[in-house]
Amino acid sequence: MKRKGLLFVALAMLLCAHSLCFVACNESPHIHDYKMQTSDTMHWLKCDCGDTKENNAHGGGTATCVNKAKCTTCNEEYGELGNHSYGGWKTNSNGTHSKTCIYDNTHVITENCSGGTATYEEKAVCTDCLSAMEKN
Repeated sequence: MKRKGLLFVALAMLLCAHSLCFVACNESPHIHDYKMQTSDTMHWLKCDCGDTKENNAHGGGTATCVNKAKCTTCNEEYGELGNHSYGGWKTNSNGTHSKTCIYDNTHVITENCSGGTATYEEKAVCTDCLSAMEKN
């Protein structure tokens, strides 16, 4: 008799555990079909039944002056634009030099050449672009 009672309790527990898997869902039986959902700052998985999981902030990726960072989990852009990243100074051969952003070649800074000391025999050399400047 005790064996039948234990068997009944074990069977009841098994049925309860199995039915708990479907309690949150409108359909029974139901296998969750999670789809990625996003906001400006977060991403999560959501089933049509309303169940959600893995609610996390966007992360990873690197922002540039042209594009926001892309989340490595959901591939959505997030955050603010990043800074420019300029290459080195290059002479413009007119007493100025420029440097260009590596992410967008329309982002250019141009300045007058300066520095160095001219001598009677040699022109001054710009300390940024290393081009020879006209004697003053």
